[in-house]
Amino acid sequence: MEKKDGFHELTKKMFPNPTQEVLETPKKVYIDGHQIDFVGEVKSEKIGKEVVQVTVTFLAKSFKSES
Repeated sequence: MEKKDGFHELTKKMFPNPTQEVLETPKKVYIDGHQIDFVGEVKSEKIGKEVVQVTVTFLAKSFKSES
């Protein structure tokens, strides 16, 4: 069942075919083949036939925002 709300509808319009691939193993998480270290939590929710919303919580050395 496809979830319908503002965020998901906007995502569907802006990014109809996501390209990122996420792999979670018992000890590691990879995004497009890049290992993510210090991961605390991974949540996933299928929101379409070929779309999964993934939330990854991890610790980082620094953070910058260009907004």
